[in-house]
Order: sequence, then structure tokens, then C-alpha cells
Amino acid sequence: MKKCLFFILLFPSLFAIAQTEAEIRNHYQEINKQITESKKESFEGPLYCNEWITNKNSKSWPAVGIFHETTDFWYDDSPDHLAPSDRNPRIVLVKVIVNRKSAELSTNEEYLYKNGKLVFFYSDEGEEGKEWETRVYFNANGMFKSSVKADGKELTAKDLTTEDYKDFKPNTLIILRNGKKYQDLFLKDML
Repeated sequence: MKKCLFFILLFPSLFAIAQTEAEIRNHYQEINKQITESKKESFEGPLYCNEWITNKNSKSWPAVGIFHETTDFWYDDSPDHLAPSDRNPRIVLVKVIVNRKSAELSTNEEYLYKNGKLVFFYSDEGEEGKEWETRVYFNANGMFKSSVKADGKELTAKDLTTEDYKDFKPNTLIILRNGKKYQDLFLKDML
């Protein structure tokens, strides 16, 4: 009887996680579709974009050399159109895309938000012919799934403990902190 009860309790929670991942994937695809449409249709598109460029002329930075960063803030409404008492201004930001070139390292990061909460993080980094990707899914309880690939190979939890790959293990605290930092920067600029 205890085993039966265990499985009854386990399967709904597994199903809930799968639904959450599917919802996040659908939301990601929908936002990317809206971004593509907004780029194509310009002022008629469904989303707005604020772009910040750091080191626009790519002048050499001390101790780094080449450095250039572009940050795109995609949002569906201006947070200052309505009073904060009428609407939470955090929920208008739907995605932040950061492209960075630093010496030989190229990094592309994406922070996906839904209802003001970070739900997905993606990073694609490359350096000296090596490439790695990180995907992290979040729900109300925190990270519930992550995936790391190095040079096209999916890394296991055991791989991420080895000397070669331990630096690739996602640090959810840093990801969440950076997601909040971008959200706060967006709001400070807009309000």
C-alpha cells in the first residue's frame, strides 16, 4: 500500500514538471516569434526593444583587449504607462538578450521572463574552437532542470564533477541574481 501511495504522489509531481517545461518552451517560442515579427515589422511589431551598447567602437580595454557588449531588453508595454498601483511594472519585461565579445571568448545569454519571474536561462559560449551551451529551467520552487553541452556532447551530473567540466556546472544563484539585475536595470531606465 505504501508503494502504491508513493507512486500516486510521485507521478503527478513528475507530470507537473513536464507541463512546466512544456509551458516554458511554448512561451520561449512565442516570445522569439514576437521578436522576429517586431524586427520585421519595426514600429508595428508586438514588442518594444531597448538596446544598450557597451564599448560601441570596440576600443581595447585594459587587461581584456577586445571587448564589446550589446544588451537587448524586449518588453510588451512601457512600464510607466500605468501607475504602479494599477500594474506591476516588472511583468512587461519578457526577454533580455546579451551578446558579449571579450578577447577570444564570445558569449550569448538569454533571460526569459513570464509574469515578472525568470523562467529560463540560455547561454552559448565559445572560445578557441571550443563551444558549450547551458539551459536552466525555473519554476516557483527554483531550478527544476538544467542541461549542459560541451562541444555537442550532453554532460551528465557525473561529468560536471570532473576537473575538465566542473566550471560548466550552472550556478543558479548567479543566474537568478543576473536575471534580477537585468530586470532592475530595465526598470530603473524606464521609470
